[in-house]
Amino acid sequence: MGNKVYTKVDLSKSINGTIYFIGTPAYDKEKSLIYFKDFDFDLKTKNKLFKSADWLLHGALKNKIEKEFNYSMADNLKSAKATITDLLSNYEFDNLFTLKGKLEHLDIYDIIVEESGLRIIINSSGKSEIRFNSLKFY
Repeated sequence: MGNKVYTKVDLSKSINGTIYFIGTPAYDKEKSLIYFKDFDFDLKTKNKLFKSADWLLHGALKNKIEKEFNYSMADNLKSAKATITDLLSNYEFDNLFTLKGKLEHLDIYDIIVEESGLRIIINSSGKSEIRFNSLKFY
């Protein structure tokens, strides 16, 4: 499978065919956007009109689909950072220790293609302090 994503979409009604999308997932750090580089598609249909349109306009259609085929991670990252920040503000574990910290940075480091989907690897940094309430040695 490698690092490419393959998607099959069955079309009905007047097109009545299948479209195959292929691309390599990538991340635009400036825009917090997951997109597909090296994107392309292949339309399989018996409809001569759509076959001709694909043949004539493939580049234009490809560019149009590619622009729309993305996902913004901005809200997800913002929400995750808020949740982690809240958790680190004063987390006490079973009266054994207290964790206090501040998350300073959270961003996507890498995207890995797996058979069941995409694995997003996150890079984070910050400061934390652990205070042990009691230490018991047996």
